[in-house]
Amino acid sequence: MIQYRIVTSSNTDSNMIREIRTMASAFSSDGEKIPPPEIIQYNELNTYIINKNEYNYIDSFTQYHDDIRWPLPFSTRNAIIATFGQVMDNNNNNINKGIDISGFEEDPVNAVYNGIINRVTRYGEVIIEHTFHHDNDNDMPTTMTWYTIYSNVNTNMNAGDEVQAGQEIGQLASPSNDYEQPYLHFELQIGQTSCSSCSNFYNIHPLLLFKILYGPEYDRPTINIINDITPRSNGILEIINPASQSNINKYSIQIIGKNKMLKKNHIINLNQKTGFTFANDRNVPYISKGYLDYDTEIEIPIIINQLVIPFVWVDHKESYDWFRLVIEDVWGKKTYFSFTTEQRSW
Repeated sequence: MIQYRIVTSSNTDSNMIREIRTMASAFSSDGEKIPPPEIIQYNELNTYIINKNEYNYIDSFTQYHDDIRWPLPFSTRNAIIATFGQVMDNNNNNINKGIDISGFEEDPVNAVYNGIINRVTRYGEVIIEHTFHHDNDNDMPTTMTWYTIYSNVNTNMNAGDEVQAGQEIGQLASPSNDYEQPYLHFELQIGQTSCSSCSNFYNIHPLLLFKILYGPEYDRPTINIINDITPRSNGILEIINPASQSNINKYSIQIIGKNKMLKKNHIINLNQKTGFTFANDRNVPYISKGYLDYDTEIEIPIIINQLVIPFVWVDHKESYDWFRLVIEDVWGKKTYFSFTTEQRSW
């Protein structure tokens, strides 16, 4: 049986939802009536995506991987110096909503896909509107609007100009700080009807646009335990990912009890911004400031983020309880890390 799922914004009124249900349930497949679809509401999405089974916007981009162009052609993916969801200051107030790619002043900046210039700001920002037509294998093409945002760019482009994938839209600007290397800040946003404000709540991971890199160095993130969690000290984990495939999308911090029962679970979802913790709340797990480093063994740049598990979040621990960290990337692959602490209860 085919099951459709509709993803809609949380402020969609009940009349609109009823209308969508009626419309979707009218379809049939091979003579079989399709049941009314499940409605899933996200605060972050202001668009309608009709999905077949687990088909979603992550799957959608795979149709376009061969057509997408890298925005900074003179720099490779190894030039990523900051990644999506990375905390950029010590106060946890500045979350990176895109990726930063280092380059040199006046390097060309290219459109990643065909589109129309939506807006050019005086702050060196170019916003391109893209319309993607997705074929979800059931004769129901889905059209979605996406925006790519290029910051730190000198350009002569104007709103309304048409661009093609790989077309130069400007040059990398000189940095505002003499100690900074020039870099392109690149963002991807989903489904707004207008990008006049380009609310940050709609940002999703830009690496969804690009092909997955394969090889042992890209296979899975790794962790180091910097500090064990105790009744009086926070647990600190160092999470290491290749800079060119800095694709972590979700963290689940779990306490597992007797008989492998899940006792507690805190999710930090970088796309949906659920679970994000800023400086005013340190009572649940949070990501602290990340930084760029270099792995001399495999000779690639890496991005390191620290995950802090406050001891107050644990509440109560039995002697047989253990902790698990589940890291999910933008393509849905999960990596599990299990670790224990002192055996006694607290």
